[in-house]
Amino acid sequence: MPRRSHHGLLERLGRVLINAPAVQLFVLSILGLFIFAGVTLVGVNAAFDKLADKYESQKAAGAGDEEQEDFHGMVMKATVAAYDAFIRLSLGKKNFISKYEAPREAGDRQWSYSFWELAVPDDFVFDEARSIFAQNLRPLGRAVHYEAQELDTKTFFINIDIEGLNTHRVFFTRTGAEIDKDVPDVLAMKTPEIPKVPAGAPRVAIIIDDIGHREFLEQRLLMIDAPLTFSVLPHSPYGREFAEKALRAGREVMLHIPMEPKDPNIKPGAGGLFVHMNDDEIRRIAADDLRFVPGVRGVNNHMGSRFTSDAEKMRVVLDLVRSQNLYFVDSWTAGTSQGYKVAKEMGLATARRNVFLDHDPGYDSILRQFDALARMAKKQGEAIAIGHPNTNTLQALRVKLPELVKAGIHIVPPSQLVKKAP
Repeated sequence: MPRRSHHGLLERLGRVLINAPAVQLFVLSILGLFIFAGVTLVGVNAAFDKLADKYESQKAAGAGDEEQEDFHGMVMKATVAAYDAFIRLSLGKKNFISKYEAPREAGDRQWSYSFWELAVPDDFVFDEARSIFAQNLRPLGRAVHYEAQELDTKTFFINIDIEGLNTHRVFFTRTGAEIDKDVPDVLAMKTPEIPKVPAGAPRVAIIIDDIGHREFLEQRLLMIDAPLTFSVLPHSPYGREFAEKALRAGREVMLHIPMEPKDPNIKPGAGGLFVHMNDDEIRRIAADDLRFVPGVRGVNNHMGSRFTSDAEKMRVVLDLVRSQNLYFVDSWTAGTSQGYKVAKEMGLATARRNVFLDHDPGYDSILRQFDALARMAKKQGEAIAIGHPNTNTLQALRVKLPELVKAGIHIVPPSQLVKKAP
């Protein structure tokens, strides 16, 4: 019997197993773990041949053709399709920057959501990945939908939805090299030590606002090796889950409390505070917002150009903040804001935002704002910047954070910059 090539065998297995019942897919998943754990293909070649023959014979006999595939089984098949695509693209363990799974449910549907990010060479062809994923997912039927999008010249992602629910997300990032280390488990990252800052050295705190709605970008921001701070919107779809991950990663977490803006056509979102509310209502809603986000160290305002301009309403909110021994950062969305002033009067540890990194979301503009942040930190000794989870801000952070460190500027959480009035 002629010897089968590795690639021919794997492609054949992929075609067979994508259409296999869930029990068979469980066997494949175990074998997939062996492969990605570093077991050589030579060592398992005979096992793959045996399984391929078995599955092909069962398929030819019509086994399972009339079975109604449940949702969980469809998710498993999509996972198989994705791993087969990685193999066909010559990607393996060393390409993984991160991967994690998280339980999800919607109505009576329960599944294991998968997120993968892979480092790929600079000459990696995104169109080839798009084509191979399309080939692998097409046999799963119309219930499976995928979206492929190139975010920039370095980044490409694929979303897989099954029956309208997001089940898989894959990021490919051109880094020019493979990642020669074990894949980190985001849920078990070691708490990084914040380096001690020499006396007199300039310091900056960088707060990422609006956390809880853009899961894939927020996850990638969390992977940046720097003590960024994340301010989570209350009652957001992914806010609580992200906050827990950020805490495990040793990052500081804040509540991004929604407040009424001056423009009545703009809505601050769930958990918002308005000037027409009485004091008891403000306390109740603010307390509910605080309960939503675990491990909060401080609070800053989301929008709020009107609400923060009302000193008495801010006093009600800040009284609750003080009772929880939290700090307050005034996002300074309006020059008339009373937040910072009232917080100082009440004896809270407080500070005011100095730079908005991405008020203009253009990439070049964000780079210039980082330069302004560096100048301010060197002149004043410290500064606080606020940014948001978008692609250009993510890329600018990757470029500019090493430059800040090289310039002797230390990244710290806001808790190290807020001060009480003497």
